[in-house]
Amino acid sequence: MEYKLIAFDMEGTLLNSNKQISKKTQEAIARAVAYNKIVILNTGRNSAELEALKVAGLAVVMDNAIDEIKQYGDVIVSDCDHDGCVEAIEKYLLKE
Repeated sequence: MEYKLIAFDMEGTLLNSNKQISKKTQEAIARAVAYNKIVILNTGRNSAELEALKVAGLAVVMDNAIDEIKQYGDVIVSDCDHDGCVEAIEKYLLKE
């Protein structure tokens, strides 16, 4: 299956422990956009996030997510300090 869109939560996903988006993650997002992929950045902590994971075509969860969120992930990638967003973009959007 080809994925055309990826959505990231800011806190604990895109933002590393320094509350910044790493250069490597920024570059991966730029590559995805260059390949006409849609990248959505969102923020929030509520039950709607769980519902979105339940209906996602592929629910990708960061390794540093809480267990309540992890249980709904189809795939768990590295945490935000270890380029989990880059891993998700390359594996599922760009298939590198």
